[in-house]
Parts: sequence; structure tokens; C-alpha cells
Amino acid sequence: MLFAADTQDVRVRSSGHDLAAGVAEALPHIDLAIEDVFNMPSFEMDLDCAFELVRKIDARLREEEVSSVVVTHGTD
Repeated sequence: MLFAADTQDVRVRSSGHDLAAGVAEALPHIDLAIEDVFNMPSFEMDLDCAFELVRKIDARLREEEVSSVVVTHGTD
């Protein structure tokens, strides 16, 4: 956890790899590809970021070996 004194903001620096490690043993038959696109407070997410995320999701779903995409986010 990180506290930014200048903004009075608390941030957790968990990555997709951190989250996947928690489920890897329970789902050994699933191959996961992790891509951390953003790590920012949700109030900083703007339309440019949202459209970039959509483009990345669309590109992944066009890959033959990809069957689904999971997007996670925190709350502020």
C-alpha cells in the first residue's frame, strides 16, 4: 500500500500477476496471460484510457487461442 501525501491518496500496487497467483493452484488447467494495462486511481481514468482498454481487449479477443478476457479494477 502506498500513501501519497501530496494528494492524500492511498494506492494498492497489486498487479495482475499478484491476483493470478492467488488462483493458479485452484485453476491449474487454465492458461492465463496477464497484461497490466493501467495502474491508476479510477478518478484519473478518462475516455482516452477507456478507448485504449477497449482496443486492447478487442485485439486479445481476435487471437484464436483466447476465449475470454477479465478486466479487474479497484475502487477509490
